[in-house]
Amino acid sequence: MTLQALSSIGTGLTLVNTPSASTQASTKSTPILRRRRTDTAKVVNDIVRVTNRGTAPRETNSIWLAVIDGHLERLKPGDRAQCAPIALNASVDELAIAAIFEPLRKKYEKDRFYRTLKRVYPIAEHVLSFGKAIDVAVGSGGSLSAGLIWGGIRILLAVSIRTMSLVEGVLRQLEAVSKHLQLFDRWLKLFPTDTYEQLSRSIQETCSEFFNFILEAIMYFRKPPCWNAIKTLFTPGIEARFAEYETKISNRTGWLRLEVETATAEAAQKRGKEAKKLNEATQGMIEKKGDDIIQSIEKYANAEKHPKVLFPFRFVQNCPRNNGFFDRNDYMIQLERFMHTNSNRGPERLKSVVIHGLGGCGKSSVAREYMYRHFDSGRYKVILWFYADEQEKLKTQFIHLARQLGIPFEETTAHISVLHWINNYATDFLMIFDNADDPSVLVDFWPCSNNGSALITSRNPFAQESNLAEHALQMKAFTDAGGSAFLRTLIPKTRPLSSEDQEALEWLARYFGGLPLALRQAGAYITYSNCTPSYFKRLYQQHGDSIDQYQIPGALKHEKTMATVWEVSSKTISPGGLIILDVLSFFDPDSIPANIFEVANVSQTYGRSLSDPLRLLEAKANLTSKSLIDHDYNSNSFNIHRLLQQTIHQRLKKDPIRYRTALRLSIYLLHKFSPEVNLLMIRNPDNWGCVEKILSHIRSIYDHCKEIIASDEAVILLQVMTKILNYGFESAQYGLGDQVFAYIKELLNKIQCPEDETLALVYFIHGRLCCETSRQKQALEEIALSHEHLMLASGKRPELLETTLYIRILSNLGITHTAVGRFEEAEEFHKTAIEQYRLLHMERECSMGNILQNLANCYLWSGKMSDAKQTLDEARSQPTTSPEAIDYTLGNWMIKSQRYEEALRLHKEVLILYAKVLGPEHPVTADSWHKMGTLFARRDHAGYDAQEAE
Repeated sequence: MTLQALSSIGTGLTLVNTPSASTQASTKSTPILRRRRTDTAKVVNDIVRVTNRGTAPRETNSIWLAVIDGHLERLKPGDRAQCAPIALNASVDELAIAAIFEPLRKKYEKDRFYRTLKRVYPIAEHVLSFGKAIDVAVGSGGSLSAGLIWGGIRILLAVSIRTMSLVEGVLRQLEAVSKHLQLFDRWLKLFPTDTYEQLSRSIQETCSEFFNFILEAIMYFRKPPCWNAIKTLFTPGIEARFAEYETKISNRTGWLRLEVETATAEAAQKRGKEAKKLNEATQGMIEKKGDDIIQSIEKYANAEKHPKVLFPFRFVQNCPRNNGFFDRNDYMIQLERFMHTNSNRGPERLKSVVIHGLGGCGKSSVAREYMYRHFDSGRYKVILWFYADEQEKLKTQFIHLARQLGIPFEETTAHISVLHWINNYATDFLMIFDNADDPSVLVDFWPCSNNGSALITSRNPFAQESNLAEHALQMKAFTDAGGSAFLRTLIPKTRPLSSEDQEALEWLARYFGGLPLALRQAGAYITYSNCTPSYFKRLYQQHGDSIDQYQIPGALKHEKTMATVWEVSSKTISPGGLIILDVLSFFDPDSIPANIFEVANVSQTYGRSLSDPLRLLEAKANLTSKSLIDHDYNSNSFNIHRLLQQTIHQRLKKDPIRYRTALRLSIYLLHKFSPEVNLLMIRNPDNWGCVEKILSHIRSIYDHCKEIIASDEAVILLQVMTKILNYGFESAQYGLGDQVFAYIKELLNKIQCPEDETLALVYFIHGRLCCETSRQKQALEEIALSHEHLMLASGKRPELLETTLYIRILSNLGITHTAVGRFEEAEEFHKTAIEQYRLLHMERECSMGNILQNLANCYLWSGKMSDAKQTLDEARSQPTTSPEAIDYTLGNWMIKSQRYEEALRLHKEVLILYAKVLGPEHPVTADSWHKMGTLFARRDHAGYDAQEAE
């Protein structure tokens, strides 16, 4: 590498996730092996990388000129004479420095020294990153500036060095300390310098130790290139001094870990006095070991810090703007003031507001209006809307958001990955948490940043006491005058109103308590039905007694509810509309797939009208025209107001026959909407999105009916739950899978005679899940139960022994017996499965290649290497849906045969494919990463590299 190549260090780019930037090069490794490792990491990172662009250090010309002059003075006269002169008033940058030393580069480019620069380059990268951190912490200029540090290391390594022995001596020391330098730039981004002065001082002190080491090295390099210099450099006293520098830097780094913990605590305290629950959570975080925090920082900082995101970025889901926004300007002005001014004129901090009030009073409408007013204003580069009524729903939304951002994540930590991205982007963002009636749900999803704003809507009047929100804005219903004026805007202006009608509007506004949602639906009824307000009043008065029986939870006795409008509107809703509302009362109220009703051949008489596309379209229009449901056309989904949903559900409970019929139809629609389990493929990522759309609705139905569900409905719900269980296995959301399996066992108690075929499928899927989560004994027991139930079912239906399920069960019996070391039994099960495939001529339909691979794996772990290789060769020639799985097993065979080069190539190819198809955080991909690490960790491998393996 030449001096010109080394000048790229000044660009400010930091190597991430490459062996050369994080490990010490092995002198035993050949150039071919080093190039292969780098290529492997590059190909995989090309798939999962999101480029991290750093910020160039803030050097000044005066600093550079002083550094250059100092270095020129240290050169031998002959070398100094060959350097190009510095142009007067020229801008000093990397290219200018390279031009000055170009003559020396040509003089020394054939020297053995330049081969050593391949080791020096990653160290110089760390030094530059360290210099940037110090430049930020203590300001540009002075003896500790980034320019001086960088310039010192450049001349130290590229100009002043005389002998290779000196190079090797200092190089070992630099490599020892450079591993500490990667963290400082990240810490300063996580913790602003102006706020965390003590942390900055600690970084400055650490810098001093490193700088002292640089000066010590330069001083000795200025000595003549003679034996005395070499002897002096490597005397025990000098070695001890260099070791002392390394120890001090390491100790300072350890102290900084404690500073990071303290800074974390300060960040929590600056949000105000924590509620008891939040205090406990924060205290638990503070008491974590320093190494855990460092590992957490490194994990998310190294995993592609900033994904490629097109700004402005919007994640608003199905949240359309309310074009009928009316008479809420006072609240908007107050909200703007809270969101655009910094309280107490202190340092910049997160701006947060909670809008609380009665359900249906317009909280979400105000939040939406604020969001859309700033949609294109340029204030917020990132806008995120979340439905926050349940923690599980928030987790699902953060998973969706992580996928849109391209952020690596795990099932249980997607929200952590997303928050890390938000917290580390120096740009204004707006996060809205809608319907957060339980503010404690937000604790794990709350941002820790000074750049953005957060808005909460909640029915809970005590929401601000959670100390997440800095300000509270209480929403109240319309006044009598405002309510009647709002109701009047909902009636076409072409309709003249009599004095009686005007009086009726005022009466309705008073009776509804000014509740905007109730008034809007009343106006929709008046408009849709072409009746007058006075007629609507009389119609309503006839139903007052039954309506007043329902009280909104937490509302005052005199406050009226959505039930008022429902009893009146229901008289003009079409039969199809009533069916849809009955079904929606069981679902989660948000993000209901609109096409879930577009199911042909509905078997139930109750829902058969939905099979007619024209009647279904009419029913949907009937509901949207009365504002009973919102249809978001971008996501093609429905929302139903919670109060209306509760009212409908209460009404259904009074009619047990209709309740059970609606419940059955709801479960049936979800069953038809969700894709069937496909046993021809081990994983079907194309189906995951469809399943994710109904997860919250399945949970809602189960919560509604788990205590009262009858056997017939439980049978259908069991089939739906089985699909969700399979999704949990395929997508590696094993916690979800185990939870659904627990629900299934509860449902089985409600079913009088569960079908053995269904039970066989349930135990088969969960057995595979247990096998992948290293619960081998449980996996074996459940696969055996699956086989037992299928054999019982085949007594009535012998054709079941000719299905893919039966052969998959046999093969998995072989897999689970292999996992517990019972190889002879495993071999028999695998051979039986293969024989059955061939007997039924199902080699292509059932992926014969992968069944043979399973047998080969059994041979491999039982030590039958020859049989394993022969079976794998046959497997590669057979039809298969997962050829990468065969290559994975072949790679393991290569490892046991000590053919490491071929094993490395195979596992690299498998890793690239898994990272692309399943994502970098899927456990199957992680297993491939582990296999690559295992190869590099083998001491009998020519490419052994312990740090690369780690």
